[in-house]
Amino acid sequence: MTGYYRSIIKQVLLEFKTSQYGLSSSEALSRLGKNGANIIASSEKIPRWLKIFLRQFRNAFFILLFLATVLTYWRGDVKEFTILVIIISVNVLVGFLQEYKADRALAELKKQFDRYCWCVREGKVKKILVQDVVVGDIIKLSDGDRVPADLRIIESKGMALNEAILTGESKPVTKTIQAIGKTSILAEQTNMAFAGTTVATGKGRGIVVATGSSTEMGKIGKLVEKIDHRTPLEQKLVGLAKTLFLIAVLGGALIFVLGYWKQGMELFEIIPFVIALLISVVPESLPTILILTLALGVSAMARKKCIVKQLPAIETLGDVDIIATDKTGTLTNNEMTVKKAFWLDRGKVRRQSFPGSGFGVKEKIFRPDQKLVKLIEAGILANDTQIQPLDWDNQDYHIVGDPTEGAINIAGVKIGIDVDMLKKTNPPKSELFFDSNYKYEASLCENKIHLAGATEVLIEKSRLGEKQKQEILRLVHCEARNGSRIVSIGEKAVKAQKLTRKMVDKINYLGFVAISDPVRTGVKEAIIDIQKAGVEVKIITGDYPATAKSIADSIGIKTKDSLFTGENIEKTSIRGLENLSLRATVFSRVSPLQKLKIIEALQRNGKNVAVTGDGVNDAPALKQAQIGIAMGQRGTSVAQEASDLVLVDDSFTTIVEAIRHGRAILENIKKFTTFLLSGNFDELLIVIFAFSVGLPAPLTAVQILWINLVSDTFPALALAFEKPEERILPKTEAKSFLRPIIKKALILGAIIFVIEIITFIKYLPQGAGYARTMVFNIAVFYQLMIVFSIRSKGSIFSTSIFSNMWLVGAVLLSAGLQVITLHPQYVGYFGSVPINFKDFILVLMLGFVGLILAEILKFFSPKSWR
Repeated sequence: MTGYYRSIIKQVLLEFKTSQYGLSSSEALSRLGKNGANIIASSEKIPRWLKIFLRQFRNAFFILLFLATVLTYWRGDVKEFTILVIIISVNVLVGFLQEYKADRALAELKKQFDRYCWCVREGKVKKILVQDVVVGDIIKLSDGDRVPADLRIIESKGMALNEAILTGESKPVTKTIQAIGKTSILAEQTNMAFAGTTVATGKGRGIVVATGSSTEMGKIGKLVEKIDHRTPLEQKLVGLAKTLFLIAVLGGALIFVLGYWKQGMELFEIIPFVIALLISVVPESLPTILILTLALGVSAMARKKCIVKQLPAIETLGDVDIIATDKTGTLTNNEMTVKKAFWLDRGKVRRQSFPGSGFGVKEKIFRPDQKLVKLIEAGILANDTQIQPLDWDNQDYHIVGDPTEGAINIAGVKIGIDVDMLKKTNPPKSELFFDSNYKYEASLCENKIHLAGATEVLIEKSRLGEKQKQEILRLVHCEARNGSRIVSIGEKAVKAQKLTRKMVDKINYLGFVAISDPVRTGVKEAIIDIQKAGVEVKIITGDYPATAKSIADSIGIKTKDSLFTGENIEKTSIRGLENLSLRATVFSRVSPLQKLKIIEALQRNGKNVAVTGDGVNDAPALKQAQIGIAMGQRGTSVAQEASDLVLVDDSFTTIVEAIRHGRAILENIKKFTTFLLSGNFDELLIVIFAFSVGLPAPLTAVQILWINLVSDTFPALALAFEKPEERILPKTEAKSFLRPIIKKALILGAIIFVIEIITFIKYLPQGAGYARTMVFNIAVFYQLMIVFSIRSKGSIFSTSIFSNMWLVGAVLLSAGLQVITLHPQYVGYFGSVPINFKDFILVLMLGFVGLILAEILKFFSPKSWR
């Protein structure tokens, strides 16, 4: 049967052999095995590894190298031809392994960001992976959720969906449960929810009628596949490579003219030589190593419970000036516990302390005051959060819904309320879900409205006298100063079938509960570390000013003359808000729209901002920020989709760890880029200089390519595995990222150029081959030594040589391969000649002299090394 929107709910349930209580676990597993996972199958037919391998042969540098090899073969130089074939083979293999590893790392990254949904199975609401959803499942939806599969709606409580991704309709579509009698297009199927769309408002349930490629989104999957764009930094490096290629072409043309006409070199000899220079000057492996470095860093961050959704976020992390963070669950544990309850009794305020913490109910209150019971019952009926026992004796509970609402429900269990029975015997006829603009939620059960929300809102809508209002506000302020979250509760008798905002007036104010949520361990230390690194932390919360101030003071954020509220923001001009955003450290009672205004004001001041968020209304601020950070545990799908990073554990310390890793990754990129360019500049400079003054070629084509392969590729690749330092590195300016790299590379290239040209001239009387062999070996061993200087901003001894064993291994491998080229049996393959042991020691010493000169420059001019 198709066209489920035309069928009544009972028919659809029969079709899929399910019920309102959902499938059994065994039946769901059986259907998953039969129909497959709820994923859209890839349209690629060629295996990824084969595509990556074939891509190595479409590389422009491979074509040039192949041309040089063919010309060498025609020239009849078998030894040089053999070495070129080996170089081509190794280049293809290394390029393939680099790109394949980066591709695998990115694939693993995508797997890290698993999405979950709420599913009813065996009568219980369970959190399951979206990919495990099967036809016949009953899915529970609420605002901010992304629909996991195509659903036939069977329950809708004011639910409206954003379907623009599928239908192009910009306004949310209100959903109903009634069957539609006529054939309708997707946009008119108001009793259906389609995979990939999101819940804008309200709540509801639906039965899964299609999964994976069978969904409407799956059918057009090829049209909506995302294109992987290059990151901004990658674009800069590719731009650098193009500039270097232009320089290499001009330099190659000059060398061709000088070599052919001035040096009298044969055409078949000069062309491979020029091609070798073109290949060596341009660091063709740079983009691949960049992606590998970013991918490895992202994988490391995932192990630290921070999922990076887009690689450009890594670059931006190194440039963050301000972290604008929420309070609840990020700075605190998100383990809500009702610690006190206050209620009105004959004009007086009475109170009751609650034992225990978290969602356990081992400690209970016996014979509670009946007005306390009435207060908590009203709070329970105002929300739709469920609590489920984790053990047979009902001592610990799991919260399905909002933790704050769950804390009130747990408080009910502690005073003897049967929460499940209370909700079943008082089903809501109509509900008003929490809205940050109104700051309360309400439900209509029988003939009574139950409300829970902000104290200042509920007391203004109550029948309380001014004196009672002031007393309530005084008590609320006292509790808030201790860091408690306050939820006020009220009720009102009405005769109605549908609840509206206009009815919420002249209510009976019952009292409030003070909910504690302790600060997470390590937050204070993390804030000290991040402040030392030049990053400012601001708290933006919807909580009370006193609560926000208490938390800020306890974690080391100064609040003197820097605590402002949403009311202050509304009264402030655009220019005033720009000044206020810089001065303030804590913003309380802030709405999502005001949060967005604060972020925009900070950005107009030239600040790069990282913002945390978890709700639907946080999505604009997350999108606006340079780095949007969503919560993995309590964040909505909409917030997670809008973000760049997702915190698996919702912890602020994870944000700090992410910035530490992000800055370290950028440092690694700077290191290997500097290393690659320094050697490339040296080779071009020495050849142009030698040809210009009439000297023989200081290097052969094979030697140039060998240097490019052995001394550049392996150590540069190993620099991608540099571990982050314990401290958070200073901010890296992305805009001026390349300038200091090029400056440093030119300095390092100039040092070895001077050493090589002096050595070449000194040894020319012993023959061009001998002098060339000396230069060849100096170039290689200098690069293998200087890499240890490049990896450290301070002295070479400030970082342990053995802290990166990949680098040690790469240097030893390259050195071993270079020593083989000195063997009398193989020197002919490289255009070299045997050198005596004394001169080999001199080669090592001259390479070491270059290293010492670099260290001296670093010591006397540390700024040029940053």
